[in-house]
Amino acid sequence: MKVTRNELAAITTPEETATWKPVPHLFAVETLSTQLENMGIYIRNETFETIGKKGEQLFASFILDQQQDGIRWSIGMRNSHNKCFALGIAAGNHVTVCSNLVFDGEFVEFRRHTRRLTLTEISAMMSSAIASVIKKIQTNITWQLNLKTREVNEKEFKTLTFDAMTDGIILPSKFAEFTNCLEVERGINGDCLYSFHGGVTRTLREANLFTINERTNKLHTFIHNYMQEPVDVEPMYPPYHLGSN
Repeated sequence: MKVTRNELAAITTPEETATWKPVPHLFAVETLSTQLENMGIYIRNETFETIGKKGEQLFASFILDQQQDGIRWSIGMRNSHNKCFALGIAAGNHVTVCSNLVFDGEFVEFRRHTRRLTLTEISAMMSSAIASVIKKIQTNITWQLNLKTREVNEKEFKTLTFDAMTDGIILPSKFAEFTNCLEVERGINGDCLYSFHGGVTRTLREANLFTINERTNKLHTFIHNYMQEPVDVEPMYPPYHLGSN
């Protein structure tokens, strides 16, 4: 369910136990905002989605004011009040021309929610994690732009589409939408691997943030594996793996 920042304040944080100390959703969001501003980076747009009757799991997306070659920096953050995963942030980017939103799927996780974890420690760790994620954002954008150098012919587009559907990256119900999105991307960027990548991420625009993260993670791994085949361009990015829960 999509919520606002103000509505996050109404989500009750469970009582801590002898071994576990949950982090309030709003505190995590405001700490991230503050640490970004301390680095001279500001949030242009933010989206929050929760899962659970009491909003136990949170996924947030922050589109930042920094950009590279028309692609804005973005950060994803997740937090849970039910021990599903640790507080963490992930690199992402947002293509302004078509509103594509991509996360790298690999979270920089904070220390587990043990009782010894203090809110002051969270603030300090957030600063370090953001610095790490920013480097990943820049690497991720460079990797995507390099996909423009890998030409793809009509037969390869069909093979990529079939394999992506087989792997669950493109849902059968989204096939018609994907083909339309792919044609738009090819019109903008030409017949290259970047257009296929953009077609998939454009198709995911209306998905929830949890789904976007999962599927773009699969997409990155899929494209990396495709680049391992004998081609003129060497692989430029390592495979992605979801962060441990």
